[in-house]
Amino acid sequence: MLTFMTKFNFQLLKTMQNDLEVSQLKLLPWQENLLDYELKSMLNTKSEIIGQSATKTCTICEQEKPSTAFSRDKQKADGFYPHCKICNNLNSKNRKKLRKQNPPPKDSTCECCGKVKKLVLDHCHKTQQFRGWLCSDCNVALGKLGDNTEGVLKALDYLERKNMLNAHQHGGTNDLAAA
Repeated sequence: MLTFMTKFNFQLLKTMQNDLEVSQLKLLPWQENLLDYELKSMLNTKSEIIGQSATKTCTICEQEKPSTAFSRDKQKADGFYPHCKICNNLNSKNRKKLRKQNPPPKDSTCECCGKVKKLVLDHCHKTQQFRGWLCSDCNVALGKLGDNTEGVLKALDYLERKNMLNAHQHGGTNDLAAA
């Protein structure tokens, strides 16, 4: 596939320069998927070839910056880390400082779920304040829920509604602890 895209890039760039539609290239479905991925990559890393400026907004400082201000991350859809390099370095230094000021507890009990696991530092991303020591699962879960009480309460409401519905349908208990 990489060979296809390497050979294909030149044809694609010529097509774009001639203002032709990409749909005129008559691609197979797998080639279209690969083309979508490749176009995103090209827009982010080879913008000078296409003639467009590639920018991205940092999720911390919320400033629009050139893509070169962001570290590469192959797992992200756009190929870049969500925080600019400057904010990422500041966050890294802050986490080190927080770890030094708030060493992990001797017992490795998560402050959220109460399970004994390897703990990670939890901090507020807006204020940079230390919150506690959580297991990785709880820390990621809080982040996925928006890192706020509103997201957690919405998840709780969802579980309570679904558990009540299931209890009603199956004649069982609706207690979350019983699950």
